[in-house]
Amino acid sequence: GTRSGMTSAQAQRAHAAWLEGVCVRLLCVLVRDGFSDFASDLVVTPVRETCAQALGAAAQYCDAEQLERLLGHVVALCGAAAWEQHYTGLVCLRYIAVLRPDMSSALWARVFQAVYAGFQADDEDVRGAAAAIYSALRNQNVEAAEQPSMQDAVSAGNITKIIASKSSTPLEMALLYASCLE
Repeated sequence: GTRSGMTSAQAQRAHAAWLEGVCVRLLCVLVRDGFSDFASDLVVTPVRETCAQALGAAAQYCDAEQLERLLGHVVALCGAAAWEQHYTGLVCLRYIAVLRPDMSSALWARVFQAVYAGFQADDEDVRGAAAAIYSALRNQNVEAAEQPSMQDAVSAGNITKIIASKSSTPLEMALLYASCLE
């Protein structure tokens, strides 16, 4: 989106508009794609998987406001009645969660609500996609930190801090994983 001769502010606005356009186009492909291969026990959706990866990569460069809007659309997919849309939203969330561990606690709460709804779904593929998000969070290699005294308050509310520092107490990790299922 940038061109020669632009000021820094103009270049930033052009880049933000271009990035938003990319995200919108990827979301359109995700919503309209109908190809699903049922050759194995779980569904294989190569177009949606590739678009979700690209969307996750684009999310890395979104500012906080753009990321919030993007997550709003992806979470809306997770709330769709059709299993294909629900599955697609969860696949997108998996890549966004891995590539944007710096999301605010409010955005993480929306991710966890969508994952919980995925675990409650009737469709096995949707539950599998929700489990993949849990697995991706588990694979962030968070190490155990020193256990605080039992008088100290313990919370998994600041997931951004836990994932960024890759350090938490066992109790914080238990609370974090339990919140995925909450």
